[in-house]
Amino acid sequence: MAPSLAIPVHYVFGEQDALTPPAIVKELPAAIPAPKSTVTVAPNAGHMVHFDQREVVRSIAIKAKHDA
Repeated sequence: MAPSLAIPVHYVFGEQDALTPPAIVKELPAAIPAPKSTVTVAPNAGHMVHFDQREVVRSIAIKAKHDA
């Protein structure tokens, strides 16, 4: 059983990620309980989405900081 987290979780995947199957992208938020979860699939990005789509990842981090 996965641990329950006390903080929001923001999952970010690349649309072209060859290492993370789409089924995992859909199931992960339900598998790891958290008070809030978001899932973003970044276009034109692979497994290293933070390199491929820096601005997408940065905007999620900035929004999370402001929502806290």
